[in-house]
This record gives sequence, structure tokens and C-alpha cells, in this order.
Amino acid sequence: MRYLLDTNLLIALSKERAGLADRLACHSASAILISSVVVAEIEYGIAKSVRQEHNRHVFDTLLAGFNVAPFDAAAARHYGFIRAQLEREGRIIGPHDLLIAAHALALDAVVVTDNTGEFSRVPGLAIENWLA
Repeated sequence: MRYLLDTNLLIALSKERAGLADRLACHSASAILISSVVVAEIEYGIAKSVRQEHNRHVFDTLLAGFNVAPFDAAAARHYGFIRAQLEREGRIIGPHDLLIAAHALALDAVVVTDNTGEFSRVPGLAIENWLA
């Protein structure tokens, strides 16, 4: 099984949230992925932060331990389908969460997030909350 970590998981990991590193250690490094969309969200957070140099160091160090999966054409196809479906049903979610969900479906991965409310609207998406 593969896992795609959401932005809030990386932030919790950077803050050394109790038990999270142990949970990650239960899985092989190849099973844990970071979406390039999540990296973009982290980069935005660093750019607007007061402690840019510190945050850059923390996240560069953290990201070095993970495989970053590029958002590709397969993910884009899932995105188009999911967005259209959720709009028809009146159950839209945030744009970044939608991209991450599509990426997870394309990778056949479980989204690991503390934001289960948004992601649970996406049909067929497997979700786990390692912070609960």
C-alpha cells in the first residue's frame, strides 16, 4: 500500500508531533509519497513566513527523506473527472485538496490527512488520519 501525505502531515512532522515519526517508520520509504502539489503549498507557506530561512532549512531537510511524486497527465484526468462530479453534486472542495485527491487516485495511494472532512467528499478516495 502507498500513502500520499497531505500538507498538514508534513507540518505536524516538522513540529515533531508525538507518535507520527513512529507511524511513518512502520512503512517502507518507497510506500510514502509527497505530491508536488503539497510541495507547492509548503513553498508558499515558506515564502510568506516571517522565519523563511529557518522554515526553508526545516522543510528542505524533511523533504529530502521522501519521494516527491510529480503531478502528471493521469492525475490531471482524475482531477477533471472529480471536479466535474463534485460540482454537479454541489459538494466542491478546496482547489489544492482536489488536486491532492486526484493525485492520490492516480497513484492508487491513501491520502494521509488531518482534513478528513474535505477529502471524504471524493468518491473512491482512501483516507487515513494519523493525527487523530
